[in-house]
Amino acid sequence: MAGLIGDAGVGRGRVAVMLGEPGIGKTRLAEAAETMARHSGFDVAWGRCSSADMPSYWPWRQALTKLLGETDLLDLGRFASQPELFAAVAEAIEARTRAHAVLVIFEDAHWADPGSLALLEFLAGVVAGQRLMLLITARDEAVSLPTSAGVRRLPLPGLDRRATAALVQHIVGVEASLDYIADVYWRTGGNPFFTAEVARL
Repeated sequence: MAGLIGDAGVGRGRVAVMLGEPGIGKTRLAEAAETMARHSGFDVAWGRCSSADMPSYWPWRQALTKLLGETDLLDLGRFASQPELFAAVAEAIEARTRAHAVLVIFEDAHWADPGSLALLEFLAGVVAGQRLMLLITARDEAVSLPTSAGVRRLPLPGLDRRATAALVQHIVGVEASLDYIADVYWRTGGNPFFTAEVARL
């Protein structure tokens, strides 16, 4: 991740997709990426999708409000077509990257509306030459994610047995037996969130 952020910081735009089941640590890793990026002088904006009904382009309204201070760019009535809207958004973000490198974190893309995904695909295709990184998180389920050349897929596996043991012992505060750790690993598959919850129980 540090390498991708570094590339974006010097004008080699990057797109990365973190894929994994719920609780695997996608948000935690995205937060770590935000910290790294801010330390490198990036502006960071989140666009969060939700399982609840959202207005069209909701995650982009969040991100653009943070980056540009307004969301009128997403008013379809201002443009003759969707491609014109997308071009206007891309130009506004590119102008922003001339002043500061930008990291946009697009979270839970599996819940995004079709327009937001189409805009994401468009922007992923024009990051080259910009100080821009798009970091997308999504579950391992069918969703239309960017397929442009250079998009990095980052599948997140569960913890191995050794890491599971370290997390369990951190949670319970005492030395856990090998049988107990094996049972937790079997029940959770190394999913960090579920491992922590089972250990607490």
